Amino acid sequence: MPPFSQPFGNILVASNGWIIPGAPGTAPTDSMRLTLNVTSNATVQAGGGILADGTGWPGGQGPGSGRLASYSPGYVGGGGGHGGLGAASGGSLIALGGSTYGSVTAPVDGGSGGGNYSPDLPGGAGGGAIRMNVTGALLVNGRVSANGGAGASQGSGGGSGGSVWLTAGTLAGAGTISANGGAGNELGGGGAGGCIALQYNVNAFDGAITAYGGGGYAWGGAGTVYLKANNQGMGRMVVDNGGQFGTNTPIAYLSPFDLTIRGGAVAYPSSGYLILSNLVINSGSAFTCLPTQTNLDVAVLRNATIDAGGLMAVDGKGYLTASGPGAGVSSNFTGSGAGYGGFGGASSASAGGATYGSAQQPVDRGSGGGRGWQGTTVGGEGGGAIRFTVGGALTVNGQLSADGNAALQDNGGGGSGGSIWLTAGALAGNGTIAADGGAGELYDGGGGGGGRIAIYTPMNVFGGVVSAAGGDGLAPGQDGSIYYDTTPAPAQVVSCTPTGVLNAAVSSLDVAFNTVVNPASVSAASVSLTAPGGVPVTDLSVAALSPYSFRFYFPKQTAQGDYAVNVGPQVQDLYGQPMSQVYTSAFSIVWSLVQGTVADTNGLPVSGVVLQPDGGISSTTTDTNGNYALSLPPGGTIIVTPAATNLVFVPGSRTYVNVTGTVSNENYLAVSTIIPAVAMQVQTNSCVLSWNGISGVAYQPLYSTNLVDWLPYADALPGTNGPMQFVMPIDTAPQLFFRVGASY
Repeated sequence: MPPFSQPFGNILVASNGWIIPGAPGTAPTDSMRLTLNVTSNATVQAGGGILADGTGWPGGQGPGSGRLASYSPGYVGGGGGHGGLGAASGGSLIALGGSTYGSVTAPVDGGSGGGNYSPDLPGGAGGGAIRMNVTGALLVNGRVSANGGAGASQGSGGGSGGSVWLTAGTLAGAGTISANGGAGNELGGGGAGGCIALQYNVNAFDGAITAYGGGGYAWGGAGTVYLKANNQGMGRMVVDNGGQFGTNTPIAYLSPFDLTIRGGAVAYPSSGYLILSNLVINSGSAFTCLPTQTNLDVAVLRNATIDAGGLMAVDGKGYLTASGPGAGVSSNFTGSGAGYGGFGGASSASAGGATYGSAQQPVDRGSGGGRGWQGTTVGGEGGGAIRFTVGGALTVNGQLSADGNAALQDNGGGGSGGSIWLTAGALAGNGTIAADGGAGELYDGGGGGGGRIAIYTPMNVFGGVVSAAGGDGLAPGQDGSIYYDTTPAPAQVVSCTPTGVLNAAVSSLDVAFNTVVNPASVSAASVSLTAPGGVPVTDLSVAALSPYSFRFYFPKQTAQGDYAVNVGPQVQDLYGQPMSQVYTSAFSIVWSLVQGTVADTNGLPVSGVVLQPDGGISSTTTDTNGNYALSLPPGGTIIVTPAATNLVFVPGSRTYVNVTGTVSNENYLAVSTIIPAVAMQVQTNSCVLSWNGISGVAYQPLYSTNLVDWLPYADALPGTNGPMQFVMPIDTAPQLFFRVGASY
C-alpha cells in the first residue's frame, strides 16, 4: 500500500484487520513508507494492526546493512544497524554489524537488511517506516510495528528495526508499538532496534513500546524510543534492549534531554561528550565510551542516578600495553605495573611506572602495564577518564569506574587506574566509585598503580566505596589519590581564540571554560566584540561545542587594527554560580603585504605606476626604483591591476585568493604595446614570420581569406623574452593572409 496523500477523517483497524505498506523485501523506494494523516481519531483494535514488519531494505542492502564474511565451511552475516549498531557474526572470520543512521526525534527511514549468507541466500529485511499524524485521539490496543525480519538462511544476519513516528492529540491504549531488530540465524548477528518517536498533548498509553535488538550469535544494539509532550522543548529518550546484553547504541548530542538506559542496553556518546537534562542507568545496563574515545565526558543539568547493577565505566579504555606517561617496564620477559596516581608495582626485573597528572583536576588516562613472557604477552590496559558534572543530585548505587585492566598472561604488568572527576550538587548512594589499578600476573608481574579521583560537592552523603587502590602482583601497585572539596571553582574562561596577530579574516570566537556551564546562561549577549575605532560588532549568535566550550559567530571581520573581546560575567555554572569576573581578550588583524617591482624591457625601473585592487581597496604607486608594496585584506578574491599613461603591463593583472602573510616578487613588465612587430622572410618552401616576444604574452598565429574573418592557424605560442618565429609552408593551397595576435 503506497503512502497516502489524502487525509482521512477517521481510521478504524478492527480485529484481524491490517494496514501494510508493501510486500516484504520490496525495492528500497517509497513503498517501504506508510504515511497516514487523520483529521479526527484513529483506532487500532486488539487483534488488528498497522504493520511495516520486514518491508524496509532487503537483506544486504541499506545505509546500515550488515556485512558478509566467508569462512570455512560457509558464509556469515552481521546484523543490520539503525537506531543501534547491528551485532557482529560468529565464525573464524567475523562479519561486522551495520552502523546507525537517521533521526531520533523525527524518524522516517526504513531499517537495513542483515548480512547475507551468500548472494543467493539473503539476510533478514529491515523494518519499514510508519508515519501517523492524528489530530484527535490515537487508540492503540493492537499493533503498530516496523520490526526487522529474521535471517532466513543459515548464518545470515537479522534486519534492523525500522521507524515509527506517531503524533497525536491523545495517545492511549494497551497494545504494542515496536521497531525491534530481527534475529540472526545461527552464527548470524542480530539486527539492531529501530527508532520510535511519540509526540502528543496527552499520553495515556499503557502498552509496550519497544525497539529491542534482535538475537542470534550476538544480540543487536537497542534502538531508540523518544517521548515528547508538545508543551516540552525536549523530551525523554529511552534505550532499552529487553533484558539482553547486546552491542552498542550511540547517543547523538541534540539539545539537553532526559536519557534512560535500561534492559541490558549499552550506550555511549557518539561525539565523545553529552549534555543531558536527567540521566538514569538501570540495573544490567551500561554507559561507556568506545576504546577509540578513551574519555567519557557527560554533563547533566538536573539529576543523575546509577541503580544497583547499573554501570558507568571506562575500565581498560586508557593507554594500551606498555604505553602512556606511566607505562610499565618490559624487561627480561617480565612486565612491571603501570603508574598514574600511585607508582606501579615492580616486577622481578624492573621498577614500576611513574606517577603523573593532577590530583585536584584529574583528566589523564591510566597507562598500560609492561609485557610479560617472551615479550609478547599482553600487560593490562590503563583505565580511561570520566568527567561527570551533575547540577542536581548524583545517586550512585551501582558502579562508576575507570579501573585498569589486569595482565592477561604470564609475567605481565597491570594497567593503572584512570581518572574520575565528579562535580555534583549532592552525592548519595551506596555503590562504588573506583579507579583501581589492574592486577599483575602474581608470579613475576607488578600490579598497576591506582588512578585519581576528585569529588566536588557541597553535600556528600555517599555511603558506598570510593577507591583508587593499587592492583595485586609480585609487588602491588601503590594506591592512587582521592581528593574531596565542597566548593568547585567558579566558572572562568580558560581560553578564547583567536588571539595575537592574524593575517586572516575572523568570523567566530571559541570560548572555553574551566567547568561545565549552564547552556541557558550562554547567549549572544555573553560576548562583546569591539572592532577597530571602537565600533561594536553586532549580529552575534552562539552554538555549543562541548559542555565547556562555545562558538560565537558574527559577520566576517577584515578591518585592520585591534579587536577587544569581553566575556561574561553573566555566564553561570550548573549551580548558579556566575563568573568571578569579566574575561578580557584581544586580537589584531594585519593585512597581508604584496610587493614587487615594475620594470621596462631593458630592466630599468618604472615609477608612477598605480597598482589598483578592486573592491574599493586603497591603491599604491611605484617609487623611483619601480618598487611597490600593497596591503590586501584577508579573505575573498582580489584582482590587482597596474595602470600608467601610454603603457601596457604584463601580466595585465594578478588575482589573489585569501592571501595571508607576505607575498614577494609580484613583478610586472611595462611595455608600450604587446602587439608584435612582425617581419616576414620567404624561404624555398616556407614563409617565416619573426618578432621579439615578451614572456607572459601568448602569441596566436591567425589566417584569413578575406582580411575580415580571422581564425587560429595553429596552437598559440607562449612568449619568451627574445626572438620568436612561426614557419608556414608554401604550397598550392588557395591564397591566405597571416598575422600574429597577442594576449595575456
